[in-house]
Amino acid sequence: MYNKYGEIFQEVNMLIMKIENLFCKSV
Repeated sequence: MYNKYGEIFQEVNMLIMKIENLFCKSV
């Protein structure tokens, strides 16, 4: 069975990491 939620979770994780990097650079 294909797990769509796992893929979505990875995409969200990548976005969160990018946002955290932006905040770290701006602070």
